[in-house]
Amino acid sequence: MVAGHLSVKHGNYYAVLNYKNAKGERKTKWVALGLPEKGNKRKAEAELAKLRAEFEIPEEVGDLSSDMLFADYLLEWLEIARGRIAIATYSSYSGLIKSSIAPYFRKKKLTLRELEARHLQMFYSEMLKKVKPNTVIHYHAVIHSALKYAVKTDMLVQNVADKVDRPKKTAFSRCFSRRRKCRRCLKRCAGQGWSCRCWSPPSTASAVGRCWG
Repeated sequence: MVAGHLSVKHGNYYAVLNYKNAKGERKTKWVALGLPEKGNKRKAEAELAKLRAEFEIPEEVGDLSSDMLFADYLLEWLEIARGRIAIATYSSYSGLIKSSIAPYFRKKKLTLRELEARHLQMFYSEMLKKVKPNTVIHYHAVIHSALKYAVKTDMLVQNVADKVDRPKKTAFSRCFSRRRKCRRCLKRCAGQGWSCRCWSPPSTASAVGRCWG
């Protein structure tokens, strides 16, 4: 049976389990019990005893750690996710992480453990000065998926991305323009997180462009 004790955070009970991995390294796992502190000590103790008895030491997750820089974690997670997502999705995630998300958080020097909802909110606010709201929504989706994996593998207790207000999605715009102008538009959109479709009605020299960011 692993060692463990109760802890209280934000007025709620958590079970804190301590164990050693296959390498003999000490690890800690926090489990939210869903019990308010007031009047629930005996229930919390019973839940702790049950968790200690049933707990199985998890398999190691490569070299990932909650103490590594969040920017490095994103890059490592991306390679882990590569085998279970579509090629197009991987390409999109890779572009978003390497071009914007990782460089921003690398400058902040935040570890995965230190990351808070306010840090993500600040990132989104900063990015909204440069890109469209829909692009920031894509950032949010990537970060949320990465943090979800960290929670699943016991590196984090909660997904802080759940606490962030993401921007509202913008509606697509439609325009009519010459084919040459439409091609220029497509080039400008490349790498900006935009999706575009252009088609030409029969017997016309114009193209219809549909874009959303």
